[in-house]
Amino acid sequence: MLTPLSAAAKSEAAVALADLGLAMMRLPPLVGEGGTNTVMSPVSVASAMALVHAGAAGATRREIGLLLSSAEAPDRGMTIQFPAILRALAPVDPNTSPLVMANRVWVDKAIEDKVGSDYRQAAKAQLGGDVAGVNFETPGPAAATINGWVSGITKGLIPTLVSEAALLPGTRAVVTNAVYFKSAWDKPFDAASTRPSPFGTGPAGADRKSVPTMVGERQVAAGEFSGTEVYELPFRNREFVLLMAMPAKGQTLQTLLNGATGLVIASWRAGLAPKQCLFQMPRFNIRLPSTSLQQPLKLLGVNTAFEDRADFTPMLGTAAQNVRLTDVLHAASIVVDETGGEAAAATAAITAARSAAIAPDVCAIDRPFLYVLLHRESGAPLFIGRVVDPAAN
Repeated sequence: MLTPLSAAAKSEAAVALADLGLAMMRLPPLVGEGGTNTVMSPVSVASAMALVHAGAAGATRREIGLLLSSAEAPDRGMTIQFPAILRALAPVDPNTSPLVMANRVWVDKAIEDKVGSDYRQAAKAQLGGDVAGVNFETPGPAAATINGWVSGITKGLIPTLVSEAALLPGTRAVVTNAVYFKSAWDKPFDAASTRPSPFGTGPAGADRKSVPTMVGERQVAAGEFSGTEVYELPFRNREFVLLMAMPAKGQTLQTLLNGATGLVIASWRAGLAPKQCLFQMPRFNIRLPSTSLQQPLKLLGVNTAFEDRADFTPMLGTAAQNVRLTDVLHAASIVVDETGGEAAAATAAITAARSAAIAPDVCAIDRPFLYVLLHRESGAPLFIGRVVDPAAN
């Protein structure tokens, strides 16, 4: 039986998830050129890597564990704290919840019976994942099956995660996660009030452009921290919120991102206070196509899993010989408009055998900002990204 975690331990796990997402946003390819718009899901990446971690041993397992844990307790994040976050996110009523999450391990049918029973049990009990067989000898249909599952969970927002070319000869398993979120605002904006407003860092002109901006008087959670302006806007039922942070005037968004950590985000949230104001924020629509996370994961210390010495015996048993990670793919999407927010993400870790009245105050989001869509009670970040140009898709 899984032991419930304290609020402090859940907070620690949420901080680790935010640190993972922020670290990836500072690394290629997510850092982009010139600070472009981006979106990624720490929860999705962590879910897929937790499934890989559960099926790994030795240095392979330890390095993956350090994505969410300290060196003193390398397994704690993946095996105890993160599963507790998933339980906190689990809806009371899946039919009415704005959040849908699913994990699945696709194993080549030829070795499906080699998957360890302990691994199956851990994947189900800790991470809510199941194991399904697929024929990787025909990569086209296999990719279509996996993409169809991902597209179904994400309501078509992520139509393609795994390409046929990604399923190299010798593919043994593909570990997948899919996340979908859709909710109205607690208080939707009136589309008739949306108007063009300047957005950017400099004076009117080349550095500021006119973008469609939603406007509405409402109470928001607001705070200023050494010049950084932070606002939090709730979705319906206030279970999830969108946090937005603009750097101090005169500072760049990259400077803010370089200093941001999970603890910093938690301290911002703790310091927010209700404020009644005329709130202004741009609509935005950001998509990250299927992107390799192999380089950022290696830069974060996950190396052995991609090498010939990788050990996936707990997952694949005797069929694990010569098996290593060949890639980890991630795709994400977020749309924020007058009605609310819709976001989706998917992650795939591919293993293969070696072969190949009084005027209110104005609260304006009017320059590049960091955003975090998070679970209000646990603080777990579902999506993290940046908006540099709201008009760019």
